[in-house]
Amino acid sequence: MPDLRDIPCLGCGCTCNDLVARVDKNRLLELENGCSLGRTWLTSELPENSPPCFLDGEPATIEAGIAQAAKILKSARYPLIYGLQEGATQSQRLAIAIAERLGGAIDLPLSQTRGPSGTTFRAVGEVTATLGEVLHRGDLILFWRCDPVTTHPRHLELYSLEARGEFLPNGRADRTCVVIDDQPTATSARSDLFLPLPAERDFEALWILRGMLAGIPLEESQLVHFTTEDLAAWKNLAERMQSAKYVSIFYDASLTKAPSGHIQLDALHALVKDLNRSTRAICRSLGSSGNLAGAEQVLTWTTGYPAAIDFSRGYPRYSPGEFSAREILKRGEADVLLLLGSSPSLLSQCTAAELNKLSVISCASSAEALAAAVAFRVAKTGVQSGGTTYRVDGVPLPLRPPLTSQLPSDAEVLTLLRAALN
Repeated sequence: MPDLRDIPCLGCGCTCNDLVARVDKNRLLELENGCSLGRTWLTSELPENSPPCFLDGEPATIEAGIAQAAKILKSARYPLIYGLQEGATQSQRLAIAIAERLGGAIDLPLSQTRGPSGTTFRAVGEVTATLGEVLHRGDLILFWRCDPVTTHPRHLELYSLEARGEFLPNGRADRTCVVIDDQPTATSARSDLFLPLPAERDFEALWILRGMLAGIPLEESQLVHFTTEDLAAWKNLAERMQSAKYVSIFYDASLTKAPSGHIQLDALHALVKDLNRSTRAICRSLGSSGNLAGAEQVLTWTTGYPAAIDFSRGYPRYSPGEFSAREILKRGEADVLLLLGSSPSLLSQCTAAELNKLSVISCASSAEALAAAVAFRVAKTGVQSGGTTYRVDGVPLPLRPPLTSQLPSDAEVLTLLRAALN
């Protein structure tokens, strides 16, 4: 059997699309160009020999499940649709249409930690680029409180530090790597400059760098108090940034997890804007596994907002502090939860009293939510079913599933459900 080439991997935000799979009798025998995360994503939790639907834990047909799910949703006072990160663009569009049809709410995982990015976009603005542009032009790579060697194993190889670009033909020799974190990491071991920064001191460090770029005199005693590093170390970093031709700053969700996450992200993007007065600089998140980037893209170009959206008034309203799934469940407003994908983290945060008020309808490739009132078991997106996904930088990629499944895709289930609701 010929090798299957150019398979995109959703194991992390890199969405590497150069994987080569050798398959025999619908089994993955060998995988080239994949990292450990990619192998895990391609081989774990594959639904096999499973009924396509369960009603209260008992096997049922798809038709019976669709009829029962439509009945529950039609009688719902305020349904909540949550997840979407494991689906392709096609199923995400259907989920939004169902939320609008029902006048409910729709939210994504990590909306409360990713919420600051939406606030920053409106308050400060963003200077971003595709990973391809970083590959060809990024001569100074700064990883701010993140460790891609561990979390995104092929990022350095394909897009940043080690990649050979059109204007950086020597790869690593043409680039400078800076890591800022509270402890040494696998990435800092491969960097040219490591600056230790205490946890929750990101805002102070970013504002110090902005002050240096603006030529504002700084007292070394205050700088050491806030960052534990002396003036020379931060001045060296500021000079490196100003002399670079293309500064690329990467961060992950850890930067925005604190209650003041939006302030830290504001400061980071403000620093990037300052740098663009004298050179070219961009800032981008490393991204997460699955197609969460695609869900944010689809929600944004459909409703204007990236997550935590309410349709109860007939039009989309956005507020992470009010319409996030966790806040809605905490207030006891939702009576039906349509769970798209595996999202045990949300349910684990809910109390028994909150869960008892919910009728749960799940649609996932894993078996975690089979105890729901209606549970659809679907083919795993990107492995057993196709569609379109988005890389973290907003580049859409067609999925080329190496395996097949007798189960329906999530898009097929949502298409039937939408028709039943109409």
